Amino acid sequence: MTDIILFDDPEALVVAYLRDVLPGYGITLPVGTAVPRTPEGKPASQYVRVLLTGGSTTSPVTDESLIVIEVHYGIDDDSTVASRAASLIRGLMAAMPRHTPAVRQVREVGRPVPRTHPVTGAPSYSQSHAITTRGL
Repeated sequence: MTDIILFDDPEALVVAYLRDVLPGYGITLPVGTAVPRTPEGKPASQYVRVLLTGGSTTSPVTDESLIVIEVHYGIDDDSTVASRAASLIRGLMAAMPRHTPAVRQVREVGRPVPRTHPVTGAPSYSQSHAITTRGL
């Protein structure tokens, strides 16, 4: 049988990490890979979304994944709150290899940039990171 190398799900690694560390900094937004729903079934207006957008293997045992992290805040919230949360996540992503054994390196690809939510008009920020993981 041929030996194969498997890699952890990069979205799942980032989601688990941010869910674990953000509350310690006072950020209690839901973190996931999809837009969360309110109890009424409507899309939530405040959340952090993690999206895998590409990547490739960089050696026989390492994989680099391109991840976009979006921070969305409700329409009535001050955009400086969204900006601070995005800046905090930026710093936390740089520290991720020290807290997540499967992650070898996090490289910033795109700094947090302001966006306006296309439906609600709420302030949001988007940033990109390349995450290198080692296969099992």
